Amino acid sequence: MVESSLEYAEFALRLLTATLGGALIGIERERMQLGRARARAGSMPGVRSLGLISMYGCLASIAAILVSGGSGLELSLAFSSLTLSLALFLAIYMYTVVSGGRAPGVTTFMVVLVAYMVGVLAGFGRLIEAASISVLATLLLALKNTAVSLAKAISYEELIALMEVAALAIIVGPIVAVYSPLIPWVDIYRVYLFFLLVLTVSLLSYGAARIWGPRGLVYGATLGSIANSEATIASVTRLIGSLPLNATEKVGVMRLFTVLVTSVMQARSATLALASIAIFAGPHEIREAPTLMVLALTSTSIAMISFNRGANLNMPPVAIVSPLSWYSAVKAALTYTLLVTLAKLLEILEAPGIAYIPLVILGGFANATATILGVVSTVSFIGVGYASTLTLLAIASATLNKIVYSDRSTLGHQPYNVIVKTSIATSLIPGTLALIQWILLTFNIIV
Repeated sequence: MVESSLEYAEFALRLLTATLGGALIGIERERMQLGRARARAGSMPGVRSLGLISMYGCLASIAAILVSGGSGLELSLAFSSLTLSLALFLAIYMYTVVSGGRAPGVTTFMVVLVAYMVGVLAGFGRLIEAASISVLATLLLALKNTAVSLAKAISYEELIALMEVAALAIIVGPIVAVYSPLIPWVDIYRVYLFFLLVLTVSLLSYGAARIWGPRGLVYGATLGSIANSEATIASVTRLIGSLPLNATEKVGVMRLFTVLVTSVMQARSATLALASIAIFAGPHEIREAPTLMVLALTSTSIAMISFNRGANLNMPPVAIVSPLSWYSAVKAALTYTLLVTLAKLLEILEAPGIAYIPLVILGGFANATATILGVVSTVSFIGVGYASTLTLLAIASATLNKIVYSDRSTLGHQPYNVIVKTSIATSLIPGTLALIQWILLTFNIIV
């Protein structure tokens, strides 16, 4: 049911929204026409034409509502007759344009239709939708040159990879979400999201490395480690393995990137733990977790140093390899599923006391963020000191899991050994701090 009458303020608002929406699209068309060296005046609708078309759409909607009383068949007939009159006018106009030797493109027709629909939506009171469509249409038209440049730069294989990720996220994802609860023990939807995340990080890392070279690979590794370090190490090791470097050069590059990924992850995890303690226990309780503050500062410093060194690397461009690593994604998803299942079994056993330690270690291997949040959420029962100790163990475990998630298919034996040694070395930082925290608790140095 649509309202059969309108207050003047509502009428004015709808009309103004429609006119401005059409005019916004017209501004882009005017700018495009001015940018053409040989454009002839009036070769395409501009600000006034599209603004008036949107205004007509709005008036057609409002007039149909008022004439028909706002409901039923009469509304449909009234609106259809007004729309038909516009269609007849446009047909005559286009015939005149074509007969004069000017053949408008398909875009011109579609712009007119979109401007009319902006007015129609505004006339029916859908102001947010009308404004959104006008902005989106203007943006789409303005991105023509960018889209053309991108189409020339992107390869067919890269386009297919992008469409595959989009299909997995938009089409397959909702289906998995619906049927995931039917499978017990493991949250299949979460596993699927992890699988999709590995593919997405792989694609983004590939794109960054292709566009910006080594610097882009550093950017991708840094930002990816903030989101998910496991997916990042899988994609980064695959890309570095494809670089035309000798074994010695790959060893140095792999050491740098392993330190970068692990230190960013540690800094992010420690910061998350401190913020969670402030939420669950209160800001004043943060002082009881000094080791977490030390880890956050130390890892941040190491990450900044590694980032600066990585940005100055002199590496060749990434070889043309597949933008997606299905092998890495499947391997990472299976590993994640196994670790989550083991952690779930240990949790179900409900072993007291000491069982927290292997549970946290396994949880850190699978998902450090979820484990940290789970540990800190129990801070009221186990205390801030023990919560921070277990958190440090989870971070140490999440550092070691880079050994498991690395893609060795193109990397080679020596660079992989560097990952193992570097992961162990960097895991000693949170591991040592966990030991210090435990000593402080044992001897009642902190409460």
